[in-house]
Amino acid sequence: MIRAPTHGELLRTVADLMKENAGDRAEFKATVDRLEKRVDRLEKENASLRSRLDKNSTNSSKPPSTDSFSKPASKARSLREASGKP
Repeated sequence: MIRAPTHGELLRTVADLMKENAGDRAEFKATVDRLEKRVDRLEKENASLRSRLDKNSTNSSKPPSTDSFSKPASKARSLREASGKP
């Protein structure tokens, strides 16, 4: 027949498990902290690169020769209709 562990044995087992998990928790926390710092750095880098990508000769001091080949958005045209006179 299997004997049930005593209260003292259970407490020792729980204490042993908590000691083992303390190292794992510290390692996990260090990994999470490292990854949070990396995410922050990458988000800043992404924002910087996006702002550089959005600049062209009309909204910065860049020369027109550095503009990409895509056409800039056309300016809004007047909503007035032509009179039809020559």
